[in-house]
Amino acid sequence: QYSFIEPAYYPPGASDDHPPHDIMEGEKLIAEVYNALRRNDDLWNSSLFIVLFDEHGGLYDHVVPPAAVPPDHYAQEYDFRQLGIRVPAILISPYVAKGVIKEQFDHTSILKYATEKWDLGPLGQRVENANSIGAVIQKTIQPATPKVLPLLLPSTNADEINQYGQISGREQPGLSGHQSALVGMTQLLESITDVEGNKLMSRVKRMVTGFDGVVDVAIERFDDFLSQQRDASKK
Repeated sequence: QYSFIEPAYYPPGASDDHPPHDIMEGEKLIAEVYNALRRNDDLWNSSLFIVLFDEHGGLYDHVVPPAAVPPDHYAQEYDFRQLGIRVPAILISPYVAKGVIKEQFDHTSILKYATEKWDLGPLGQRVENANSIGAVIQKTIQPATPKVLPLLLPSTNADEINQYGQISGREQPGLSGHQSALVGMTQLLESITDVEGNKLMSRVKRMVTGFDGVVDVAIERFDDFLSQQRDASKK
């Protein structure tokens, strides 16, 4: 089986590690997934948990990105013949030895391993030429790892107000699954709407203020989309 776990992108509880979100929520997500696997011996002894980042966060890297094989038939705007700046990747499994792996991998190294494991056949030239993460997976179980990771969240003063107007330590209403889906839909609408950069930044800051801020931004996105669609239909 292959599962893809995606973080929450909207506050409260955003766990995607994007600024200005609280990175403790991202750490909590990782710990929750790890603990769920580790508490079940049968599941743990048959699992590979991969923690992967899609971006480098804007930090400097002294290593020049190496050349890469471009994906098939895609060269619009950029030919993809060079990898990007390095990002962390963590392989967690009783079949992976403790230590730092220095072999060059890229995001398609996971796909390469999946194609090998399940005999899927080639998935494009980039995948075909990638180094498989299977090279570091052992055939026998490695020494024991911690049973569980503690979910330690920083203590806060309920009277302390942060820069976004939130009172730290005070619970705010969360979005239901249906509400989160609606907010996600408005983000998609925003992506096809012409919005000024300053307005986008303002929305990001309001999103982290809590439930009311998220709702206000979602309504604004929807209104902007409808307004531009009406204007376009009149031309």
